[in-house]
Amino acid sequence: TSWKVRRAAVRVCGAVAEAKPRSSLSDLATALVGRFKEREENVRVDVVETLTKLVKTMAQTDALADLAPQACRACKKPISGKVGDNLKTKSACFGLLRELCVSAPPGALGEDDVRLVAEASGRGLAEKSQSLKLEGAKLLRSALARGEEARCIVDDAVPRAIEAVKAEWYKLIEEGLRLCVAVAELVRPLEADMVEGDGIDVASKLLEAARPRLVAGAVDLEIRERAIECVGDVTARFADVMDAELLKGAVSDLVEQLDREATRCSALRALAVIANSPRTSSTASIVLEKGGLGTLSSFLEHHARPLQQATLEALGALLRTLPPKSKLKAGDVASTLTNASTLAKDSDLHLAHLATKSIAAAITNCSLDKKAKTACENDVLPAALTLAASPLLQGAPLDGLADVFEAIALKGGGGALGFDALLSALPDAARVAKEEDPVRGSRQARKNVAVVIARLCAAADASTLKKAVANLVNQVGDENKLLAVTALGELGRRCDLSKLGAISTLTDCLGAGDVGDADEAKTAAAAALGSCVAGAPHELDGLLDALDEDPCPREYLLLIALREVVAHAPSDRIKNVALRLVQRLLTAVQGNQEAVADSAAECAGALAAIAPEAVAQHFLDPLLNASDVKHKASAAACAKAATSAKLATDASVAAALVDRLEPLLKLLDDDDLDCKKKSLGLVHAAAHNRLSLLEAHSGFVETRLATLAALKIEHVVDLGPFKHKVDDGLPLRKAALAALATLVDRKAVTDTAGCVDVVAGALADKNADVQAQAHQLLVKLCALDSASVLAKADAICEPLDKAVHKKIKEGTAKDDRAWDLVRSALRAVLAVKELPGGCPRADALLEKARAKDKLAAELAALAK
Repeated sequence: TSWKVRRAAVRVCGAVAEAKPRSSLSDLATALVGRFKEREENVRVDVVETLTKLVKTMAQTDALADLAPQACRACKKPISGKVGDNLKTKSACFGLLRELCVSAPPGALGEDDVRLVAEASGRGLAEKSQSLKLEGAKLLRSALARGEEARCIVDDAVPRAIEAVKAEWYKLIEEGLRLCVAVAELVRPLEADMVEGDGIDVASKLLEAARPRLVAGAVDLEIRERAIECVGDVTARFADVMDAELLKGAVSDLVEQLDREATRCSALRALAVIANSPRTSSTASIVLEKGGLGTLSSFLEHHARPLQQATLEALGALLRTLPPKSKLKAGDVASTLTNASTLAKDSDLHLAHLATKSIAAAITNCSLDKKAKTACENDVLPAALTLAASPLLQGAPLDGLADVFEAIALKGGGGALGFDALLSALPDAARVAKEEDPVRGSRQARKNVAVVIARLCAAADASTLKKAVANLVNQVGDENKLLAVTALGELGRRCDLSKLGAISTLTDCLGAGDVGDADEAKTAAAAALGSCVAGAPHELDGLLDALDEDPCPREYLLLIALREVVAHAPSDRIKNVALRLVQRLLTAVQGNQEAVADSAAECAGALAAIAPEAVAQHFLDPLLNASDVKHKASAAACAKAATSAKLATDASVAAALVDRLEPLLKLLDDDDLDCKKKSLGLVHAAAHNRLSLLEAHSGFVETRLATLAALKIEHVVDLGPFKHKVDDGLPLRKAALAALATLVDRKAVTDTAGCVDVVAGALADKNADVQAQAHQLLVKLCALDSASVLAKADAICEPLDKAVHKKIKEGTAKDDRAWDLVRSALRAVLAVKELPGGCPRADALLEKARAKDKLAAELAALAK
């Protein structure tokens, strides 16, 4: 029975591996490598599988780099046995070698090790067992994924991949096609410059093996889809050096798959991969000419969203690479514009983005006949104007829409599609949308229209730009003031408007009011002024001179402008005046206006990304050494802004904050609630953006977050007829739980048991928002540390029981919100129930809930 003892010992090693830190496993792993000589196969398999777990735990460490060669050599003898012998051991060794290929750090496997892995995969493919053949193919693909280390086995990999593709078992065929893709990726990476003709023999062999698998009816659908992916990927990598007939044949095979509904989406994705490849080819002409464009655009008329998405991706890629003067069938461009415009809606912004990109490419690269221009005017333009006024638009969809307007202006040919007509139509669209639905006239919708106007003006010639800016300047005084001001700001960021009157006009818009007079129009004008100065950096001195006036009645608005300059102006220009900026911002913080101080702190945080030493020494240090707690709160606000600034890097944040982080975090203990709140904001921002900042202070931070998560500062306010209880600690409890949740998301909590205690207390909080936060945090902790949650099951389930069975008055205004809290509590209970080992208290709670029809229905809905 000694082999049973050895097997039990190996399993104990596996349990130890799961519990111990990965840095302390190297001795255990070395001992397991020495036990590969085990004579009993069951024990030997357990040894190999346990070592595989250790390798996965030690992934990307120096210890694994030392271990990997030993483990590879240890696998050689078990794998070298006769065909059909020790199948379990061979399978376990294949799994270990695959994990080594995935987890070993770069450079850990030498040429001999990689060749040994390739030899092992070859032995697997030579086995009679189909499952071992599959394991061998997967092992070879893992070895090829090592990149440059695997170049020495390419000559061996090609025939083995082709052999797998020609096999009879469908799973082995699929893996063989994946192998072909891996070989092509290694031989000719898309991002690397290659010698012309390099690897063309490999491409020919791979395509020769894969193309027969595209034949309909002869193979399973899964294999055809994998073959389509393989042909597309190989063609994308070798298109520029392939023989014209070979390229045309491969692309034509993919085009044939468009006729079959089952393979249509896969073929479209493959064509998009080829067209997006940096290897130039005639793929677009082969696909789109002779009616191909019309065929693709007809797919947009179908209602299946996956087909619409795949079609738009392929159309956009093919149209962008379409050669000039391509012979497209009459009417195809018009039908493409019409069909694509129907999908340019804010109900599906991803499709809208793809549709606008396709439309812009079609207008830019295709010749527009009369039908196409009519489609632009009647279909594309109305859809684009409606989309431009949507408050949901931002990011990539907004950029795509601006591309459409820019393309129309450049190739529309005047009239309703001319530059002046488009500039007039955009404000009208915003106004009409606001009249129909006031929500659509929001700030975001106005900004979207302004971005489009700015892109149009920036693409125009000098005389047209001058005329457009004059028109916008004139509109600053009428009902379109907000839109005109925002458009000037967006345009000023892209062009120098200093000689066109924009900067002086925006400066006049600021007026002479103080903070209380800073309405939306003046705030927008201040931001626009900053953007214009960022586009004309030589005007920065004038802005700083205005800030240096004493008194400075427009200080708050000018600081808003300065913040935009810091965020968007060239870094070199900002560095030249960094000390002057910091000194002026420090003066603003030391004033008596809270709004001015907050704005100055945010501006200093943005400046820290460019000049961290200046901000640290001349802004943060004086504030931290000041006796006024408000100044310390401003320092925390500046540090928060520094961690999330647009131009911030780990180096800039570290230079500004590392030596000052301890006093900033100690503000969590300050008696002033504003200091606590600002410091909490810093912790949350650092946890989200710069987690490394908190590593040295994790214990202190977690302890303070636990304290603040339970902070209650209640007092009664006498309102005459009645009294109202106010809890000043509520915002701090919410902020502390939010920061703790971010740390849990980032797996940066060192004391999960203490975190569970915090959650248990928050679950019993009287405030519904705090309870909801606690529910979400509990679900995350169940996935992170089930043992700690189970240890506190009674303390957790008691408040959850009360939350689930809380009486709700039906038909009241708060009815929906109350049920949202019940659903949140049920999700938390379900998470506790699913913990390994189970939780009887949670099971009982759920059984009690199912006894009520309403709660049973909610549980059924959550289970879907």
